[in-house]
Amino acid sequence: MPIVAGDLLSFTVDHPELGSRTFEPKSGEDHNIMPGGFKSNDDDGNITSSGTRIDQQNRYPWSAEPTFGGNSGDLDFLQSLAQNPAEGTCTLSWIDGTVRAGKGKPVGDVQENKQAGTIGIKFSGSGKLETIS
Repeated sequence: MPIVAGDLLSFTVDHPELGSRTFEPKSGEDHNIMPGGFKSNDDDGNITSSGTRIDQQNRYPWSAEPTFGGNSGDLDFLQSLAQNPAEGTCTLSWIDGTVRAGKGKPVGDVQENKQAGTIGIKFSGSGKLETIS
């Protein structure tokens, strides 16, 4: 069976104080996803003198880095999300039918490109970005 890859179709945030909004990701753009949870550190020094690898594991947050089309009001809503301490429920849907969700919010810079009509952003959150379908 072939691997189906492609566009992120929608990114919805349902926030307990600010309401909900569905963003339109830009077609054909990369959108890196880190599912969150635990990972083993990539450190060549994690080894004993006998050659046994020390598996140092640490928790890390989920994250997603989509590019949105800059619809009216999107930038203001994203800035409000970033400034609010509460996380919202983020739901991401892909062209292959995969849907993932997790609690999170914008982190880092919220950047609007007025020439391209896009908004570059990173979301990160507590727990894991769970596959729900």
